Amino acid sequence: MTVEPGLAGWLQLTLTPGLGATSIRNLLGRFGLPESVLSAPSKQLESVVGSAAAALLRSKETAPAVERALRWAEAPSHAVVTLADTVYPGLLLEIPDPPALLYAVGRLELLARRVTPVTLGGGLLASGGGGGKPLALPNSAAASLRSRP
Repeated sequence: MTVEPGLAGWLQLTLTPGLGATSIRNLLGRFGLPESVLSAPSKQLESVVGSAAAALLRSKETAPAVERALRWAEAPSHAVVTLADTVYPGLLLEIPDPPALLYAVGRLELLARRVTPVTLGGGLLASGGGGGKPLALPNSAAASLRSRP
């Protein structure tokens, strides 16, 4: 897979200690794309994330981790999906604190699909009456999903 030129900036943001998803979204909201965040004046960065996080963002501390992640993304079927990518899962955007990026392996087009969530529950020690039910439930749920238009 080809690595996009701006990916290093996304990785720098997400791999900087002390920057969580909310801080990263605040930075992106204020400055735009990661390249703009990283080129912003220190005082402006500090006004969004504080002086300690701004200093870490400017340091070279995360450079080795960014390089490892870029090498990982170059492997076949590997990808780093950012908030700006069209394949970023829409359902994740609906949660209060979506991750700024995802490390993905496999078919990226599947990330963009909206699926019907299914929750299965059960205990490790089932009662006599419920012993066979956990295995029957997924088959039944799958059959009902296949029969939907």
